[in-house]
Amino acid sequence: MDNTNFNNNGQDVNTFKDYLNLIRLNLLPIILISITGLLVAIIYAVNAPNIYKSTTVLKIAKPSGSVLQGSLIPEFQDFGSDRFIANEIEILKSYKLREKVAKALVDTFKISSDKKSFSLILEESESRNSVASLRSIEKIVKALESNVSIDQKRGIDIVEISVESKSPREAALVANAYAAAYKEINLANNRLQLTAIKDFLAKQRDEKLKELGNVEETLLAYQEQKGIVQLPEQARTLIAQSSDFEAKLNATKIDLTIAEKTLN
Repeated sequence: MDNTNFNNNGQDVNTFKDYLNLIRLNLLPIILISITGLLVAIIYAVNAPNIYKSTTVLKIAKPSGSVLQGSLIPEFQDFGSDRFIANEIEILKSYKLREKVAKALVDTFKISSDKKSFSLILEESESRNSVASLRSIEKIVKALESNVSIDQKRGIDIVEISVESKSPREAALVANAYAAAYKEINLANNRLQLTAIKDFLAKQRDEKLKELGNVEETLLAYQEQKGIVQLPEQARTLIAQSSDFEAKLNATKIDLTIAEKTLN
């Protein structure tokens, strides 16, 4: 057993010596390869363009609901909130929103006095001295897709929009343009929803008022024939429903006004 351990130790020593001899024999190539790799890394670090990152945050709050909406199961409110935020993130990543951002950037570029502060929206020039041309909207949209990241911060209703660009000014412009475009789309969607609810309630109110008018005519005819003054159950129900729809319509108008003032 001792002889076996001695033989193993001897083999390990011989293997280590072989490695040392191999390094000594190839010392020059190893040094040259190391120096070459170091030089390549230094040259790349010196010549590589600086990449700047700008981040803006949006607080995404799920609407509390109008007079026609409400949570039937309160235990699932958190799940519904996460799902709502996920849907809003998809809107931020949508082609429609990126197209609005691209058009806003082009408009800003046209009136800007410092054309060199843009990168993502310009074609890559062959030389530093040549003037870069403006990209098409389609190309800018694709560039935004690959240079903008949108993620929800863990555990809170905050969405981060991060933009990378060779220009710090452009990165900030893109981030702010995303926030402005989302606000505009969100405001338009909220107005459509509230308008639809208001129109629905107005239609229901008109229908109930018409039914109430018919009941009143029938009631008057009945009173004239029988000489009895008594409001039937159907008429009382219609009056209550009419008042309820009128209240809901007024509440919806208030919701619409508040939403417009808040988003503006």
